[in-house]
Amino acid sequence: MGINVRKYQESDISGMNRVWNEVVIEGIAFPQEETLNDTSGAEFYAGQSYCGVAEKEDCIEQAKRLGFRVLQFNAVVESNTHARHLYERLGFKQLGTIPGGFRMKDGHFENICPYYKELV
Repeated sequence: MGINVRKYQESDISGMNRVWNEVVIEGIAFPQEETLNDTSGAEFYAGQSYCGVAEKEDCIEQAKRLGFRVLQFNAVVESNTHARHLYERLGFKQLGTIPGGFRMKDGHFENICPYYKELV
């Protein structure tokens, strides 16, 4: 793809929060319900094994580099077909279905489809 991925820097946090908060507010892709501010965002990102600025999505390569054997996405909403097709094209396999495991912004519940990819 020719897009660069790098470890995030403090100057990236506001922009990362903007993207994160848009997804949380939309309420159809992340299980989180609270948005991030500069303080909570900095704490959240610092607590991850690796957090990069996505100038290209490279979580698979980073997970391999960090020695992970499996990469798992726990809360893929069943109706999020674009994300599901992307994960499947990248070699992820659906682990099963969790009935009614995700509360949508309007309050109704949809199924969650966990996905995983073996890295070794």
